[in-house]
Amino acid sequence: MLGRGFLVRKRSPIGFVDIKVDTTVKQKGILIVIPVPFRSKGNELFFESQACNGLERWADNFDSVIVAAPTIPEELAQQNQTISWRNTATLAKPERFELVPLPWAYSLSKFLSCYRSVRASLAALISRCRYLQFAIGGLFGDWAAVAALEARKQGREYAVHTDVVRYKATLELARGRKLKTQVKARVLSSLMEHYHKWIIKNCALGLFHGNDCYSAYSPFCDNSYLIHDIHLKASNGISNLELSEKNRAYR
Repeated sequence: MLGRGFLVRKRSPIGFVDIKVDTTVKQKGILIVIPVPFRSKGNELFFESQACNGLERWADNFDSVIVAAPTIPEELAQQNQTISWRNTATLAKPERFELVPLPWAYSLSKFLSCYRSVRASLAALISRCRYLQFAIGGLFGDWAAVAALEARKQGREYAVHTDVVRYKATLELARGRKLKTQVKARVLSSLMEHYHKWIIKNCALGLFHGNDCYSAYSPFCDNSYLIHDIHLKASNGISNLELSEKNRAYR
């Protein structure tokens, strides 16, 4: 610690440099670290359409939203035709958002090569935000889990939000595959199970999407909630007058 601040180490063109993070800066808004990827095309940044709606709903409840997420390689984005991409410039009141692309690091070598620089970036983001929410869901390349480690180091409370029991899903995906694949899956699954449960045991709030997640993880967090992501806007609702008319029609 240096006065009211701390040092983070950040990669630069000349190597690693130490940067002092000033913790006297007023914390505001929410930091969300998620696995849903950004897609970069030129100077434009795209995000999955439904996730964009989710960000707008978060921004309705916080004065600012910082979103950190991995950036999908373009060749993978072109192969996956199931994702509907939306230009983030079209987000409602885009000035409410700060978008932070992170490396795509789902191999051990890539993850290790950029771990220190990404963790330093996450440390700086965590120090700026009042609320922290991390959508864990993997092992290598799971920057949300790394953010949880950093938040704990800084003595900060954080929420965990997840919609999949990844260690179980990993075993399910390997079922019926070659023996080598199944053995690898068992090893990764065991590591993920212990890693995620430790992160959840240390969180202040557990938001578990669906009963499978809630059943698996709620025993490890006293402040757990079963949630369902419903992508509706206020404009999708009906007016009080319309509701009254419907009630009369069914009487």
